[in-house]
Amino acid sequence: MPRTPQKKKKASPKASPGQWIILGSIALVVILIVVVIVRSFASANTDVQIRARYMPNGMFMGNPNAPVKVVNYSDFLCVHCYQYFMEQEKAIEEKYINKNLVYLEFVPFNIFGERSAAAISASYCAAEQNKFWEYHDVLFTNYPNARSGAFSDTNLVKYAGVAGLDTAQFRQCFDSGKYDQKIVESLERGKAEGIEGTPSFIINGRFSYSNTLEAIIEEELAKNK
Repeated sequence: MPRTPQKKKKASPKASPGQWIILGSIALVVILIVVVIVRSFASANTDVQIRARYMPNGMFMGNPNAPVKVVNYSDFLCVHCYQYFMEQEKAIEEKYINKNLVYLEFVPFNIFGERSAAAISASYCAAEQNKFWEYHDVLFTNYPNARSGAFSDTNLVKYAGVAGLDTAQFRQCFDSGKYDQKIVESLERGKAEGIEGTPSFIINGRFSYSNTLEAIIEEELAKNK
C-alpha cells in the first residue's frame, strides 16, 4: 500500500538578536518599576513617637516674649540635622523653650535638592494645619531611609495621616506646588545670614552650630538677668 507523504512541519520563527534585546529591556524596565514601587511603600516608618510641643504656632515654638530668639536652619535630608533631632532637640525644648526662655523658629534650608524640596513643601503644608512639629518628627524619624524611598511623594502624603493632618487638605496643598517660591526665599534668607550648612542657628542675631548652641543661649540669657 503506497505511503501517504507526510507534510513537513514548519519551523517556528526564531527571534532575532534585536528582538531579544528589546524584550530584555522591557523586562528590565518592568523590574525597576516594581522595585521603585515596593521601596516607596516599604521604606515608610509609620511607628513614630510624636512629642507634644510648648506653644506651637506654625513653624514656631514657645513664648514669643521669651528673651532669647533662636532660628534653626535645617534640611530634612541632613545627617547632622537628624543627629540634632535625636540627641539635642528634646533637651533644648525642656531646658529653655518650655520654660519661656527661648522662642524658636524652624526655617527649612534646602541643600540636598529635589527630595529635600519635596519634604520642605510638605512641611509647609503641615504648618497650614498647625501640625508642622508633628510632621517634622515623622520626617526626621524616617531620615535613615530617606535616600531609598522614604521621602517619595507617596510616603510624604502618607506621613500626613501619621501626623494627624487632614490628608485631603494636605494632598491638595502638596500637589499644588504653592510653596515652591517660599522654599527659594527661605534659602535666600539663610544665605543672607551667612548660613552655609545645616543645622545652623541664629541666636539673638549670633551665629552658632549645634555644638555651641547651649553656650550661646546661656550667654544671651545672662544679659537679661
